Amino acid sequence: MSEKTKTPDPAADSEKPDVKELAGKYLDFWQQNLTIWATDPKALEKWVETLSAAQAKPSDKKD
Repeated sequence: MSEKTKTPDPAADSEKPDVKELAGKYLDFWQQNLTIWATDPKALEKWVETLSAAQAKPSDKKD
């Protein structure tokens, strides 16, 4: 392993995302989705189908 791969990238540390900005984007995303689901029954139906399909998949857990 070279010395270059062991050293963290200082540019990556200086570009950490702003938590408040990310939280705002996250809330905006969910508000937009809730608005769509409330006004478009077909969009809500598709979302419910997607969630149901995801829950119906067998888990990889072994007891």
